[in-house]
Amino acid sequence: MLRLMLDTNIYSFIAEDKNVKEIVVKIKDDKDLKVYGYKLIKEEIKNIPKNRKFQNHKYRTLLINLYNDLIKEQYNESPNITKLTELYYEEFKKLGGKRSFNDLRIDFEIVACATIHNLDVIASDDEKTLKGNISLQAYKNVNIRNKLRIPSFYNFVDLKKAIGLSL
Repeated sequence: MLRLMLDTNIYSFIAEDKNVKEIVVKIKDDKDLKVYGYKLIKEEIKNIPKNRKFQNHKYRTLLINLYNDLIKEQYNESPNITKLTELYYEEFKKLGGKRSFNDLRIDFEIVACATIHNLDVIASDDEKTLKGNISLQAYKNVNIRNKLRIPSFYNFVDLKKAIGLSL
């Protein structure tokens, strides 16, 4: 079974994809796939302005409904996730990373949550922070030192391939 977490931007890509219904059905019906949520991802979605629209729909509501439809279980923040997030940031700084902790906290927490809960994949198209080169190296270094499994990282195209959708 493939256990994965979708970053906030992936919910946007799904909602805006011309095959949105097919993607949702494939994810929901796939017995070998389980999507997990994280409290901070849902909070990011809830922070979308209420007046933002997509094809005559309230975008925020669209994404909240999509999140609720796709996840099987939602994880909450924990001291272990917080500690691992801080270790990722310390390593990020050691490796020469320049961004502030506030810029990276949610992204690093998503990775920490997926790591703590031993998820297989994090799907994200965030190449600058969550999947930036220094960030990826920081996760790897910290997880190896702490004997933690490193989740794989998919982008939206990889996710569509994993659920059997042609591009």
